[in-house]
Amino acid sequence: MKKMIAIFLAAVAFVLVGCSTPYSLARVPKNTTPLDPSTPVAFVFAYDVPVAPPGAEYKGTIQTEEASWCSEKGTVETLKEKARSVGANLIYVKKVNSVTGFLYTQFYSQVYTCVLVLADFFYAESELQTAIINHANDKQNQEAK
Repeated sequence: MKKMIAIFLAAVAFVLVGCSTPYSLARVPKNTTPLDPSTPVAFVFAYDVPVAPPGAEYKGTIQTEEASWCSEKGTVETLKEKARSVGANLIYVKKVNSVTGFLYTQFYSQVYTCVLVLADFFYAESELQTAIINHANDKQNQEAK
């Protein structure tokens, strides 16, 4: 019985390690003020806008890494959460990559697609930012319906 409990605990620990948050933040300024969790966060892609918005305040860089949960939706939510935590309302996506991974354990196996992102965080107060946020909110509201 003790052996079975030990195996179960080892399996749970393995699964929890696989669910850890896979990202790395770099060059985040000290003493950043987080934004409210309801603050809208906009995405701008470097292939659409080749330079970051002028007058935007740099808040750091994030690189997501491969994990069994890093679907597109999970990655987007993680990016928004981390942006707000460093005081950013704009995510400037420089690179997006998709990989397929395989997770095998003694108890189950899983195939997953992971979205990897390299992005900069900015805080911007401008008409452009307001327009981007309003457009993003309109799109989210349309998708929710």
